[in-house]
Amino acid sequence: FGGVINVNSSKQWHGRKATRVVPMRLKLASTLKDYFIGLRRVEADDPIFPWWKPDMSPREAERVSGHLSHQFARIFSYANVEDMREHDLRHEATCQWFEMKNTSGQWMFREREIQRIMGWSASSHMVGRYASFRGEDMAARMREEA
Repeated sequence: FGGVINVNSSKQWHGRKATRVVPMRLKLASTLKDYFIGLRRVEADDPIFPWWKPDMSPREAERVSGHLSHQFARIFSYANVEDMREHDLRHEATCQWFEMKNTSGQWMFREREIQRIMGWSASSHMVGRYASFRGEDMAARMREEA
């Protein structure tokens, strides 16, 4: 548990496997570590979902993905957010990457870093969909400079 999750990309380019390295908040890393150690002996490179194998056939990957989607649906139903889907978590996480600030109040990540975390190309326009910078935050930074 080095503070990151290695995410296999669901979109491969000409058969090439792609992995994104996504940083975790310390609380999440600690919670996951405690949870998995409670279940079984855990190694740093063990997958979070042990039934997900990198060499699965497309048919098996689709079956396992459906199983995982069903599990998320159950969790969302239990949390009383019936219309939420697991992909919505990606959107929420992306917005949070943009809004995170360090202890001095500055943005924690640059746009290019968020592009890397999310697996977007440098020429992608996805940043514009998620960057919802608040005028109040930018004005506060300008006041600090004065």
